[in-house]
Amino acid sequence: MRALIAHRWRNVERIEIEYAGPNERDGRDPHVWFVSARVWLKGQERYQVPGSFFLHVEEGWVHVPEGRLPELVGTWMELLHYNG
Repeated sequence: MRALIAHRWRNVERIEIEYAGPNERDGRDPHVWFVSARVWLKGQERYQVPGSFFLHVEEGWVHVPEGRLPELVGTWMELLHYNG
């Protein structure tokens, strides 16, 4: 998430990860995680709160935009017993 923010945002002063965990409230589907952060930009008093989905794969974590249906991908990973 930090790398994604650093790549997409300008004038970042500080980043704090607010939440990082399985997308399902009961902890199921560990392939899909949701991460949100607090981002302070230089010259602004308030922080922004971006959030995004990530898939856990063998090589690490892969960012998956919401429009790419990360939950569906995670379901298929579970059905195919992919253990990343």
